[in-house]
Amino acid sequence: MNKSVLAQHRRRGRAILQRSLDLAHEMGIEHVFITCGDDNEASSRIIESCGGVLESVEPWSDGTLIRRYWI
Repeated sequence: MNKSVLAQHRRRGRAILQRSLDLAHEMGIEHVFITCGDDNEASSRIIESCGGVLESVEPWSDGTLIRRYWI
């Protein structure tokens, strides 16, 4: 299991991502680049539900695949 998200913030991805996007837009950032593991279906769904458009799927430095999105 990926431990990059603190336990208290897990399963709140959509709310956290939407708030982050709102803050980015308030700061004048129009386009946001975001990635997730190719095998992480939950994160892919959240990113896409927030307007994410898949740019590509690329190998990471360790060979695992990551999905690259623009919102």
